[in-house]
Amino acid sequence: MKNYKYIDIISTGLSLSGKTKTWRVENKNSGDWLGGISWHGAWRQYVYYPNGQTLYSSGCMEDISDFIKHEMQLRREKQDPQCSGSGYAHKPHGKCTGYTYDRT
Repeated sequence: MKNYKYIDIISTGLSLSGKTKTWRVENKNSGDWLGGISWHGAWRQYVYYPNGQTLYSSGCMEDISDFIKHEMQLRREKQDPQCSGSGYAHKPHGKCTGYTYDRT
């Protein structure tokens, strides 16, 4: 796992359904729990759930965003190796498109 400047992202295993991964996000300096990353089915992507009234610098948000993008890429590659490295999901009719899976 990548080493981030402002945060530590720690795997907490699988979701309750057992289909997707979950992570805990902590402040690298203090160890405070900042929030979590898990799958949001309505958006068909991993999202960050902040803990309470936490504040974030742009660098911290970039770290979280980078991690989510990386995990989404790994998920896409697992679903369809033809799109490996393209940064896109694969449509059933043979085209790679966008950052969310399009079922058309």
